[in-house]
Amino acid sequence: MVLVLAALLTAAGIGYSYDKVGRIPRVSFDDGVLDDRSTSEGVTEAINVLLVGTDSTEGIDPDDPILHGRPPTLGADVIMVLRLEPDTGEAALLSIPRDLWVPIAGEGSEAKINSAYAVGGPPALVETVTDYLDIPIHHFVAVDFAGFREVVAAIGGVEVYLPRPARDAGSGLIIEEAGCQVLDAEMALAYARSRHYQTFTDGRWVRDNLDDWGRMQRQQEFLRLAMSRAIDRGARNPATLNAIVNGVLGDQAVILDDQLTTGMILEIAMAFRLFNPGSLGGYGLRDYVDDEWKGNLAVLVLRENEAEPLLDLFRGTQGLDPTPETVRVRVLNGSGEPNQASEVAADLRLADFVVRSTDNARVDLDRTEVRYAPGQLASAELLARYLAVAPILIEDRELTQVPVVLATGADYTGLLAEPRDPRSPSRPSPTTTDPAPTTTAEVIDPDQPDHPGDAPPAPAC
Repeated sequence: MVLVLAALLTAAGIGYSYDKVGRIPRVSFDDGVLDDRSTSEGVTEAINVLLVGTDSTEGIDPDDPILHGRPPTLGADVIMVLRLEPDTGEAALLSIPRDLWVPIAGEGSEAKINSAYAVGGPPALVETVTDYLDIPIHHFVAVDFAGFREVVAAIGGVEVYLPRPARDAGSGLIIEEAGCQVLDAEMALAYARSRHYQTFTDGRWVRDNLDDWGRMQRQQEFLRLAMSRAIDRGARNPATLNAIVNGVLGDQAVILDDQLTTGMILEIAMAFRLFNPGSLGGYGLRDYVDDEWKGNLAVLVLRENEAEPLLDLFRGTQGLDPTPETVRVRVLNGSGEPNQASEVAADLRLADFVVRSTDNARVDLDRTEVRYAPGQLASAELLARYLAVAPILIEDRELTQVPVVLATGADYTGLLAEPRDPRSPSRPSPTTTDPAPTTTAEVIDPDQPDHPGDAPPAPAC
């Protein structure tokens, strides 16, 4: 939300919008709750913005299908930390699962992290994230169902590529055709909220079985696409800008913290005026939690020591450039060499990469490939720099189980002891057109790790 507003403010007329943005509802925080790194002197250092999607139905028509079977609640349905580094123009997202079991700030008890918003509002959630994850929070932005719909409607919907028809009876999602689809406000909300996502594959509906993990990945990709859409349409259309600002002004659909001034938003706008939303790095905690039961509640318990390298990206103890400890990899043997996938996996682990699984490709590859999910180019490039022979980089929007897949080819000769300099002329170039490897699985099994190559890379809409 901050990046969308900033881009629109800068491009479509600061004077017209300044006063309106100043009227967006604010929430007050006591001294010490928000980190005071960004001061009255402006945004001078990296900042973390806690982005919250609430399940408030304020402003929703009583007959709206979204209300059917929903008890009145006010929880944090979506929790993300957006890290902005103005000096480098880099940004990254961390999705925090709402079922994470944490001590709730000010309560003296433990519960799911999403309940902090319900019991103590934005301050309690900010303090809970700060205290438990040791991530400083400098600003706060919340949007509810109505606000989400208003913003999506104002930018004329969001264009999403879907390789197969999709549905979710729980959220109301129903998309009957594959390909590039412009999701309107209602369907966009259903897509972003989907927890029981199904695709029509080989004549039958298949559930992806990723539940909240798949939902968080779709939300991150949707945010990238929404930012691109808003910049493309709003930057050249003052009427669109007016509709967006009017939409976020009503019924407290969007709330900012009282320390995030319009001037700061404009400073962020200047720092990120050339930002490409596709480069927004996305991270999650899936590999660092265990499923447990607390009484009758199914919860997620963080393995804190293992999560430290990832959390450090958002603590400011290192830059946003990924490290091997934060890169999750699946290895495919595409060369046909016996036992190569296992051997490569062992080498990657020695280099501190997190290897999720191994498998064999169904066809022999001449060139080694590194495939990556949207927002994971930096991780793919880091892995590529460790390979003795530079691979082909391919973006693959269908990767869901892991963000990066290494498929060895006939040219694979091993790993380097130290990564290649990123400025080296042998640095590989990304592509989205090269054919993908296929695997032993004839049909994608949603319970198994990804099989890149079962479908070609998704085209750009």
